[in-house]
Amino acid sequence: MKNHQGSSLSAFWYWLRLIAVTGSMILLGMLIYSRFDMKRWSIGSAPATSSAPMPMNQPASDSRSSQPVTKQPPKPKHSGPKKAAEASWVPTRNTPYHLRYNENSKDLILIGQFYDVKVFLSRDAADAFLKMQSAAKRDGIDLQAVSGYRSHKDQEKLFNNQIIKRGSRLEASRLSAPAGYSEHHTGYALDIADAKDQQAILTLSFEQGKAFRWLQKNALAYGFELSFPKHNPMNVSYEPWHWRFVGSEAAQETFRAARTMPQSAEQRAMGTVPDQSY
Repeated sequence: MKNHQGSSLSAFWYWLRLIAVTGSMILLGMLIYSRFDMKRWSIGSAPATSSAPMPMNQPASDSRSSQPVTKQPPKPKHSGPKKAAEASWVPTRNTPYHLRYNENSKDLILIGQFYDVKVFLSRDAADAFLKMQSAAKRDGIDLQAVSGYRSHKDQEKLFNNQIIKRGSRLEASRLSAPAGYSEHHTGYALDIADAKDQQAILTLSFEQGKAFRWLQKNALAYGFELSFPKHNPMNVSYEPWHWRFVGSEAAQETFRAARTMPQSAEQRAMGTVPDQSY
């Protein structure tokens, strides 16, 4: 009986020690795992919701990648829409360059009529043209004013017609200026023809006639000069019929930028742009 009780007591203590050892090993394992897990989180990246500030001059990093994420600079603020006309007509080597001119409809004088269109010029330019016209007539030359002052609205219609004929805005600009960029707005520019040669009106053949040769010799004496000679600095097509008045201080100031525009090396070599200082 005593041997049976001693055997039972030994088994009890055996199982108790086994349970204690097993429990200790489990607790030790849990402790080691928890420490390892805390260490892993301590060396990892901060959660995305962390409010901790980032050091200055350091790139932001993505916890999902080892590659740095470059911070994009802020987009520039636009001060407002650009003016289309000013942005479109800038000087380049192969495209025409038209200067901007204000519309000057004050103090206009009637100098003639071409079909049903009345031709006006500013007073100083009108007086000078009428004197030049009279002098030419004494030499047997009948100068006819085809077009003078034009409003922005009139120029817009003319330029749009050129776009239709030439196929593009660029090609149209070689022969005509867009609204706001025509010398005709100033009241100091006009197109001249030979009344005795209607076939040459506003064509290159005008330079072959007597009227053009007379203007070459005498126009400057009355304050007129050719606006767009061959190979002009503005790259505008040659127009032997288009003349501008520079016989007053106001007119000279109006065309100062056009008259002082530098020539290209090719133009200087050809020597086709005359000195238009007045």
